[in-house]
Amino acid sequence: SQLFKKDNLFHGHVLVPGAGSCYDAMAMCKVAKSVTALDISPTAVERALGIARRDSTCRADLEAQKLRILEGDFFAHRPVQTY
Repeated sequence: SQLFKKDNLFHGHVLVPGAGSCYDAMAMCKVAKSVTALDISPTAVERALGIARRDSTCRADLEAQKLRILEGDFFAHRPVQTY
């Protein structure tokens, strides 16, 4: 819980590789400019999208593209911005 206090976390763009159900990424959205959650498993991505869409704040973050949940290989990922 100390990690997510505004004084302790960089307020930039965050990459969460191996995001799984995306709970970490959703929590980081509260303090970061944007969060990209990346997982190689299509099942994990579908589950994460479902979880995020059920939460009104996360749904708004998805719509504003503040939270992006992507399927992909971390080692092949080519971001459009730096993290």
